[in-house]
Amino acid sequence: MLDQSLRPTLLAFLPRRLGRRLALSKHDEMLLGGFESWRTPLEGVKPHLRDLLVYGDLFILTRLLAWTRTPEPVLVARRSSRKAISWRGPELVLTPFGRRILRELRTPAEAPPWMMGGHEVYGPRTFGVTAAGRLVRL
Repeated sequence: MLDQSLRPTLLAFLPRRLGRRLALSKHDEMLLGGFESWRTPLEGVKPHLRDLLVYGDLFILTRLLAWTRTPEPVLVARRSSRKAISWRGPELVLTPFGRRILRELRTPAEAPPWMMGGHEVYGPRTFGVTAAGRLVRL
């Protein structure tokens, strides 16, 4: 059984079913929302940093990197000699596709999957959460 105090935190990492619309998880929405213009990872996530640090800082950077490597990139990086993402760079910005999935996710497969407690979030059998906080299979 899940400790009720942890429930809101864990649900924030699941994609959302809002009526008939599918939306990114609250976590991914906070993660990506700061990249409407060119920003370093720290500048982009700073407004939500406290909420985003649930799994630590490496998870944030790894997730940002995953968003640059989706089949249709959600984030793009300015040219850089770096092969990884750090808090200082490279600067990132949302693509038109990235701006669209911030408004509406058409299918969970548009987001890069990741594992949470043995469950593949955004995977083919992913769970989501409704506006009422119920778990549903998407």
